[in-house]
Amino acid sequence: MLTSSHPRPTACLAALVLVVAAGCRASSPVPVSHAHYNGPANEIPWVEIQPNLWRLTTAGDIVRALRPNMLLPRKASALHLASSLGPTDGGGIQVYVDGFRIGGLEVLERIPARAVLTVRRLTPSEATTRYGSGHTNVVIAVTMHPNAAR
Repeated sequence: MLTSSHPRPTACLAALVLVVAAGCRASSPVPVSHAHYNGPANEIPWVEIQPNLWRLTTAGDIVRALRPNMLLPRKASALHLASSLGPTDGGGIQVYVDGFRIGGLEVLERIPARAVLTVRRLTPSEATTRYGSGHTNVVIAVTMHPNAAR
């Protein structure tokens, strides 16, 4: 009979519960979605985009739904967020598609979500290293599927 006066059976029982719980957790993987994905805040990979395609139509939808902070200009405050998300004001953020400068944030609305492989937010220094000088604000770099219709 187990009693609370003897600590050893209680400790063994607690250890057994932990082992069983850990085994159950490892055997039931959680599907990757935007609610469970713990990837970097500056990148949206295909594994996160794909399960959400049913509700996303453009690259702009992808960014707004999965990483809205990517749309913030450099050193923007939370108060500035509301004004920076307008269709004409991108705070000077440039968009590159497969390494080519295409334009401002409005370009994201013309890229079909199904054609997007990854979306990445680059700091001005990362953008300068990758694409050359002249980047005083963040850059949104979109990589397309190799077989996507353009």
